[in-house]
Amino acid sequence: MIIIHKAIKPKNAVLVATWPGMGNVALKAGLYLKDKLKTIKFAEVEPKEYFYPHEADIEEALIKTPQLPRGEFYYWQNPAANIGGKESESDLIIFVSEAQPSPEKSQLYIKNILDLCEDLRVVTIYTFAAFPVPIDHFQESHVWVAATHKKLLDELKRFEMKPMDNGQISGLNGLFLSIARERKMQGICLLGEIPLYTIQIENPKASLAVLELLAKIMDLKLDLNELVTAGK
Repeated sequence: MIIIHKAIKPKNAVLVATWPGMGNVALKAGLYLKDKLKTIKFAEVEPKEYFYPHEADIEEALIKTPQLPRGEFYYWQNPAANIGGKESESDLIIFVSEAQPSPEKSQLYIKNILDLCEDLRVVTIYTFAAFPVPIDHFQESHVWVAATHKKLLDELKRFEMKPMDNGQISGLNGLFLSIARERKMQGICLLGEIPLYTIQIENPKASLAVLELLAKIMDLKLDLNELVTAGK
Protein backbone atom coordinates (compact mmCIF):
# COMPACT_ATOMS: atom_id res chain seq x y z
CA MET A 1 0.00 0.00 0.00
CA ILE A 2 1.09 3.55 -0.72
CA ILE A 3 0.06 6.32 1.67
CA ILE A 4 -0.68 9.65 -0.02
CA HIS A 5 0.04 12.71 2.13
CA LYS A 6 -0.53 15.41 -0.47
CA ALA A 7 -2.37 15.29 -3.80
CA ILE A 8 -0.29 16.40 -6.78
CA LYS A 9 -1.08 16.95 -10.45
CA PRO A 10 2.25 16.70 -12.28
CA LYS A 11 2.70 17.69 -15.91
CA ASN A 12 4.52 15.26 -18.24
CA ALA A 13 5.70 13.46 -15.12
CA VAL A 14 9.05 11.66 -15.06
CA LEU A 15 9.82 9.17 -12.28
CA VAL A 16 13.33 8.58 -10.95
CA ALA A 17 13.30 5.45 -8.78
CA THR A 18 16.29 4.74 -6.52
CA TRP A 19 17.39 2.31 -3.80
CA PRO A 20 20.68 0.89 -2.44
CA GLY A 21 22.92 -1.19 -4.69
CA MET A 22 26.54 -1.61 -5.76
CA GLY A 23 28.60 1.47 -5.01
CA ASN A 24 25.45 3.06 -3.59
CA VAL A 25 25.26 4.78 -6.99
CA ALA A 26 21.48 4.99 -7.28
CA LEU A 27 20.59 5.87 -3.70
CA LYS A 28 23.21 8.63 -3.43
CA ALA A 29 22.06 10.10 -6.74
CA GLY A 30 18.39 9.97 -5.70
CA LEU A 31 19.01 11.62 -2.33
CA TYR A 32 21.17 14.31 -3.93
CA LEU A 33 18.56 15.02 -6.59
CA LYS A 34 15.66 15.35 -4.15
CA ASP A 35 17.66 17.61 -1.83
CA LYS A 36 19.08 19.91 -4.50
CA LEU A 37 15.73 20.42 -6.23
CA LYS A 38 14.03 21.22 -2.91
CA THR A 39 11.29 18.69 -3.45
CA ILE A 40 8.24 18.07 -1.29
CA LYS A 41 7.36 14.67 0.14
CA PHE A 42 3.90 13.65 -1.00
CA ALA A 43 3.64 9.89 -0.43
CA GLU A 44 5.34 6.88 1.11
CA VAL A 45 5.24 3.10 0.96
CA GLU A 46 3.78 1.20 3.92
CA PRO A 47 6.83 -1.01 4.63
CA LYS A 48 5.10 -3.78 6.60
CA GLU A 49 3.82 -5.31 3.35
CA TYR A 50 7.30 -5.78 1.89
CA PHE A 51 9.86 -5.94 4.71
CA TYR A 52 10.20 -7.88 7.95
CA PRO A 53 12.74 -7.50 10.77
CA HIS A 54 15.71 -9.88 10.56
CA GLU A 55 17.93 -8.30 13.22
CA ALA A 56 17.71 -6.21 16.39
CA ASP A 57 18.86 -2.65 17.05
CA ILE A 58 21.00 -2.03 20.14
CA GLU A 59 21.00 1.29 21.96
CA GLU A 60 22.91 1.64 25.26
CA ALA A 61 22.94 -2.16 25.58
CA LEU A 62 19.15 -2.38 25.24
CA ILE A 63 17.58 -4.39 22.43
CA LYS A 64 14.96 -2.57 20.38
CA THR A 65 12.74 -3.47 17.46
CA PRO A 66 14.37 -2.11 14.30
CA GLN A 67 12.67 0.48 12.12
CA LEU A 68 11.56 -0.94 8.79
CA PRO A 69 13.09 0.62 5.64
CA ARG A 70 11.34 3.73 4.38
CA GLY A 71 10.32 4.32 0.79
CA GLU A 72 9.30 7.92 0.09
CA PHE A 73 8.03 9.85 -2.92
CA TYR A 74 9.07 13.45 -3.57
CA TYR A 75 7.71 15.96 -6.08
CA TRP A 76 9.42 18.76 -7.95
CA GLN A 77 7.29 21.09 -10.04
CA ASN A 78 9.31 22.22 -13.03
CA PRO A 79 8.72 25.99 -13.40
CA ALA A 80 9.23 25.79 -17.17
CA ALA A 81 6.69 22.99 -17.53
CA ASN A 82 4.02 24.97 -15.70
CA ILE A 83 4.29 28.42 -17.26
CA GLY A 84 3.89 27.52 -20.89
CA GLY A 85 7.32 25.94 -21.40
CA LYS A 86 8.25 23.31 -23.96
CA GLU A 87 5.94 20.36 -24.20
CA SER A 88 8.93 18.08 -23.49
CA GLU A 89 9.72 19.75 -20.17
CA SER A 90 8.53 17.65 -17.26
CA ASP A 91 7.74 17.68 -13.58
CA LEU A 92 9.78 15.20 -11.59
CA ILE A 93 8.82 12.51 -9.10
CA ILE A 94 11.68 10.99 -7.11
CA PHE A 95 11.27 7.72 -5.23
CA VAL A 96 13.93 7.00 -2.62
CA SER A 97 13.91 3.67 -0.80
CA GLU A 98 16.24 2.71 2.04
CA ALA A 99 16.30 -0.93 0.92
CA GLN A 100 15.24 -3.33 -1.79
CA PRO A 101 12.54 -5.79 -0.68
CA SER A 102 13.17 -9.52 -0.53
CA PRO A 103 12.82 -11.26 -3.94
CA GLU A 104 9.43 -12.82 -3.13
CA LYS A 105 8.02 -9.34 -2.43
CA SER A 106 9.70 -7.48 -5.30
CA GLN A 107 6.96 -7.84 -7.90
CA LEU A 108 4.20 -6.68 -5.54
CA TYR A 109 6.41 -3.76 -4.48
CA ILE A 110 6.95 -2.76 -8.11
CA LYS A 111 3.28 -3.24 -9.01
CA ASN A 112 2.10 -0.81 -6.35
CA ILE A 113 4.65 1.83 -7.37
CA LEU A 114 3.72 1.46 -11.04
CA ASP A 115 0.02 1.72 -10.15
CA LEU A 116 0.78 5.13 -8.65
CA CYS A 117 2.81 6.03 -11.76
CA GLU A 118 -0.18 5.26 -13.95
CA ASP A 119 -2.46 7.34 -11.74
CA LEU A 120 -0.03 10.28 -12.07
CA ARG A 121 0.36 9.70 -15.84
CA VAL A 122 4.10 9.23 -15.65
CA VAL A 123 5.52 9.32 -19.18
CA THR A 124 9.06 8.01 -18.55
CA ILE A 125 10.76 6.09 -15.74
CA TYR A 126 14.47 6.26 -14.92
CA THR A 127 16.46 3.93 -12.72
CA PHE A 128 20.18 4.20 -11.91
CA ALA A 129 22.68 1.41 -11.44
CA ALA A 130 26.38 0.65 -11.12
CA PHE A 131 28.35 -0.88 -14.00
CA PRO A 132 31.50 -2.64 -12.66
CA VAL A 133 34.35 -2.42 -15.19
CA PRO A 134 38.15 -2.89 -15.08
CA ILE A 135 39.07 0.77 -14.44
CA ASP A 136 40.98 2.51 -11.65
CA HIS A 137 39.23 4.65 -9.06
CA PHE A 138 40.90 7.84 -10.34
CA GLN A 139 39.39 7.48 -13.83
CA GLU A 140 36.21 9.24 -14.86
CA SER A 141 32.97 7.27 -14.78
CA HIS A 142 31.20 6.87 -18.11
CA VAL A 143 27.50 6.06 -18.43
CA TRP A 144 25.98 3.04 -20.11
CA VAL A 145 22.32 2.99 -21.09
CA ALA A 146 19.59 0.38 -21.54
CA ALA A 147 15.97 1.22 -22.40
CA THR A 148 12.61 -0.43 -22.79
CA HIS A 149 12.13 0.75 -26.39
CA LYS A 150 14.42 1.35 -29.37
CA LYS A 151 12.89 4.79 -29.90
CA LEU A 152 14.26 5.88 -26.53
CA LEU A 153 17.74 4.67 -27.42
CA ASP A 154 17.59 6.55 -30.71
CA GLU A 155 16.63 9.74 -28.86
CA LEU A 156 19.62 9.31 -26.52
CA LYS A 157 22.22 8.99 -29.29
CA ARG A 158 22.93 12.72 -29.22
CA PHE A 159 24.20 12.41 -25.63
CA GLU A 160 27.55 11.02 -24.51
CA MET A 161 26.69 7.52 -23.39
CA LYS A 162 27.32 3.87 -24.26
CA PRO A 163 24.45 1.51 -25.16
CA MET A 164 24.53 -1.68 -23.13
CA ASP A 165 24.16 -4.22 -25.94
CA ASN A 166 24.06 -7.39 -23.83
CA GLY A 167 24.08 -8.55 -20.22
CA GLN A 168 21.84 -8.23 -17.19
CA ILE A 169 20.83 -5.50 -14.77
CA SER A 170 20.49 -7.09 -11.34
CA GLY A 171 17.97 -6.25 -8.65
CA LEU A 172 15.17 -3.72 -8.85
CA ASN A 173 17.09 -1.44 -11.22
CA GLY A 174 16.40 -3.85 -14.07
CA LEU A 175 13.30 -5.71 -12.86
CA PHE A 176 11.42 -2.46 -12.28
CA LEU A 177 11.81 -1.42 -15.93
CA SER A 178 11.11 -4.93 -17.20
CA ILE A 179 7.72 -4.95 -15.48
CA ALA A 180 7.09 -1.36 -16.57
CA ARG A 181 7.66 -2.44 -20.19
CA GLU A 182 5.12 -5.26 -19.77
CA ARG A 183 2.63 -2.55 -18.78
CA LYS A 184 3.50 -0.58 -21.93
CA MET A 185 5.37 2.09 -19.97
CA GLN A 186 8.72 3.41 -21.17
CA GLY A 187 11.86 3.49 -19.11
CA ILE A 188 15.61 4.04 -19.15
CA CYS A 189 18.38 2.71 -16.91
CA LEU A 190 21.52 4.83 -16.58
CA LEU A 191 24.48 2.79 -15.37
CA GLY A 192 27.54 4.58 -13.99
CA GLU A 193 30.91 2.85 -14.27
CA ILE A 194 32.63 1.79 -11.04
CA PRO A 195 35.93 -0.11 -10.60
CA LEU A 196 35.47 -3.84 -10.16
CA TYR A 197 37.32 -3.75 -6.85
CA THR A 198 35.09 -1.07 -5.29
CA ILE A 199 31.59 -2.52 -5.55
CA GLN A 200 31.16 -2.36 -1.75
CA ILE A 201 32.39 1.25 -1.52
CA GLU A 202 30.26 4.34 -2.15
CA ASN A 203 31.14 5.84 -5.52
CA PRO A 204 30.15 9.52 -5.89
CA LYS A 205 31.83 9.70 -9.33
CA ALA A 206 29.31 7.24 -10.73
CA SER A 207 26.40 9.06 -9.06
CA LEU A 208 27.71 12.29 -10.56
CA ALA A 209 27.95 10.74 -14.03
CA VAL A 210 24.35 9.50 -14.09
CA LEU A 211 23.00 12.80 -12.74
CA GLU A 212 24.99 14.78 -15.30
CA LEU A 213 23.41 12.75 -18.08
CA LEU A 214 19.92 12.97 -16.58
CA ALA A 215 20.30 16.75 -16.27
CA LYS A 216 21.24 16.98 -19.96
CA ILE A 217 18.38 14.75 -21.08
CA MET A 218 15.79 16.65 -19.03
CA ASP A 219 17.43 20.07 -19.40
CA LEU A 220 17.65 20.45 -15.62
CA LYS A 221 19.63 23.20 -13.93
CA LEU A 222 21.26 21.11 -11.24
CA ASP A 223 24.12 22.14 -8.95
CA LEU A 224 26.46 19.13 -8.90
CA ASN A 225 29.44 20.76 -7.20
CA GLU A 226 29.19 18.72 -4.01
CA LEU A 227 29.37 15.46 -5.96
CA VAL A 228 32.28 16.79 -7.99
CA THR A 229 34.15 17.51 -4.76
CA ALA A 230 33.22 14.18 -3.19
CA GLY A 231 34.54 12.31 -6.22
CA LYS A 232 38.02 13.88 -6.13
